[in-house]
This record gives sequence, C-alpha cells and structure tokens, in this order.
Amino acid sequence: GEAGSVFESELLHFDEGEKRLPLRCGSASGAAGRERELAVMVTVGAGTMTVSAPFFVVNHTAIPLELRLVDDERADRRNFAKLPSSDSNGVVCTPPISDSSKLPELNVYVGFNRFRTLQPVPLHVNGRVCNMEVVDKDTGNTLHFTYQTSFTDETYTSRTVVITPRWVVVNRTKQPLYFSQDLRTTSTNGLLMKPGKALQYYTMDKPPQDYGYQINVGRTGKEGTGKGFNADEMCW
Repeated sequence: GEAGSVFESELLHFDEGEKRLPLRCGSASGAAGRERELAVMVTVGAGTMTVSAPFFVVNHTAIPLELRLVDDERADRRNFAKLPSSDSNGVVCTPPISDSSKLPELNVYVGFNRFRTLQPVPLHVNGRVCNMEVVDKDTGNTLHFTYQTSFTDETYTSRTVVITPRWVVVNRTKQPLYFSQDLRTTSTNGLLMKPGKALQYYTMDKPPQDYGYQINVGRTGKEGTGKGFNADEMCW
C-alpha cells in the first residue's frame, strides 16, 4: 500500500479454497479524498493460510507513473493507481477477477500528467522485454519505456512486472561527454554525461523509416561521432 496507510478488512471466516479479499484504507492523516482499495488473494487448506497477489509492479524509472485499468470506474481508488518513482519494493496489484480458473490479466493504460499510452498495455504477458510508448495528448511528444513480466515463484501464481527506461546511457570514460539523437539530417540538443554517471533517456523522436534510434556521442555539444549508432543494438 502507500506509506503511512493501513489497509484492513472486516472480520471474516475462511473456508478451504481461494478467495479475493478486499481491503480498504484512508490517509493516515484522515484527509478526505485519499481512500484507497487494495485486494489480496487468500488460500486456505491443510491448516495453512497463504496471502498473495497476482501481480507486483516495480517502477524503476525516475518518473512517478500511474496505472488505469480499462473501463474502470474506481481507477482512482486502486492502491496501484500511482507507482512511486525509483522504487525497488514494488506495489501489490490485484485487478478484479471474473474467472478464477484462469490466470488474471492486467490490461492498463500507463502514464502521468498529460502523458498516456494510446492503447492498453498487457502487463500480464510473461517473458520477453516489451517496449512501451507514453504520449503527450496535446503535443504528441513521446517517452519510451520497457517492461518485463516474470513469474515470482515456482507456484506460478504471482508475477512481477518491472518498468524501466528504454535506454540508460553510462559514461565510463574520465571526461564529460555529450549524448544526442542523430536524425540523419540534424542532431537534437545534447545532454551532458558526467564521468562515471548514468543517464536515463526517454525522449527520442520518431526516426525516419528503417533508420532506427541513432545516437551521437562527442566531447562537445556540436562535435559527434560523425555516424550515429543504433541505441537498440549491442555495440562492441
């Protein structure tokens, strides 16, 4: 849940089997409009009770992100509506489940402020690293992220979703370097990378067809490599 918040339920009696347990909380300060809802899965059997969640969502970006389920009238009250930035703990996420015999799905819009994905993102899909574009609805500016979903344990009941910047540039030289996107005809304004520092990079423009996301590196804002290289490929 959120820092400073306590989620609780009514006193319940559990039979054997699995059920979805809703929890609710308000702000620790009692502020109005801060009510949140969280749900966990409780499985009872053989004298044991297991509390779990189908998803744990981790935001490794420097941007606080928001998740909104498709056609969800209670989206603002979900405990996973807001993901803190640079968070290693993750947020418990239990979407409404219509069919308990199937693995739950997590189709959400991802964004912040005016930025949002144009289509719902299937964060429940397990396996490969997927790209995700978050677009400013007013200007069309686009930020680029990736996410990867994997099963949390051997029971295959919980999945961990990790959201990261699409590109992280690390300067392992002993001098400052400028990093910029190369659009073949021009380069965007460079960003300074200090020695030994890492830079999360989100804002590459849409490249010409079949050109890829090319970047230039140089010692000044005007000087570059002369030929950009594809940021999505390994270079040795």
